[in-house]
Amino acid sequence: MSRVVLLHGGGVGPWMWRAVAERLPEGHEVLTPALDGHGATGAPTFTDQAAAARAVARDVVATFGAGAVTLAGFSLGGQVALQLAATRPELVARLVVISSLLEPLPGAGLTAWLARAAAPLAARPWFARLQARQLGVPEERFDDYLGTASLLTPESLANLTRANASFEAAPLLARLTAPVTLVHGEAEPRPVAAGMRRARERLPGAALVSVPGAGHTLPLTHPELVARLVARPEG
Repeated sequence: MSRVVLLHGGGVGPWMWRAVAERLPEGHEVLTPALDGHGATGAPTFTDQAAAARAVARDVVATFGAGAVTLAGFSLGGQVALQLAATRPELVARLVVISSLLEPLPGAGLTAWLARAAAPLAARPWFARLQARQLGVPEERFDDYLGTASLLTPESLANLTRANASFEAAPLLARLTAPVTLVHGEAEPRPVAAGMRRARERLPGAALVSVPGAGHTLPLTHPELVARLVARPEG
C-alpha cells in the first residue's frame, strides 16, 4: 500500500485534490488534511508554514503511524510540504512541490493588510465567484470554494497571505533528504516559475516539470498529469 499526503493551497481546501486522488492507481492510501485556518469552524488560526507543518506531521503520524509517505503540496501547501520534509525527514519518502512561491516578494506586509481588509467580502457569493475565477476554480467546485472562503478568518487570511509572500525556501532546500519533483505551469506568475527553476539549481538530483500552457491551478486543470507525477516512484 502506497501512502500519499496531499496538501491544498491557501484559501482552498482538501476538495481541490478530489480529481487527482480519483486518478491515482489502485493501492494508494490518500490523506488530504485541512491546513490550519481552513476547514471546520474553530479550526486553529493559520500562523505560518512551520506551525502548519507540525500540525500536518501529527495528522500523518496519527493516520499512518511510523514510516514515510509521498508528500505533495500545491502553492502554500507546497511551502508547508517543503517545511515538513526539511524538519521531519523520517516522514517523507518523496516530495512533490507544485506551483509554490519559493522566494520572498516585496511588499508582503501590504499584501497581507489588503487581504485582511477584503476578508469580510470573502463569504459574499459575488465576490467569491470573482476570486474563484481568478484562481481558476472550476464552476462545479464553486460551492466547495465558497464554503472554505466563508470559514477563513481575517486573521488567518492575512497571516497566510503574508507567510506565502515572505517564504524563503533556500535554507530548507539544503536540509532535504528525500527525492524532489518540482512542478509548475509555463503560464504561472513569473516569480513562481523563476523561483522553482532556481530551486532546481540548488537541488541537482531534483526533477523539474514545466507544463505547457498551464497556469497556477494544475491539480484542478491537469489532475491526470499531477496524479502520474505523484504516483511515480522516482524523484
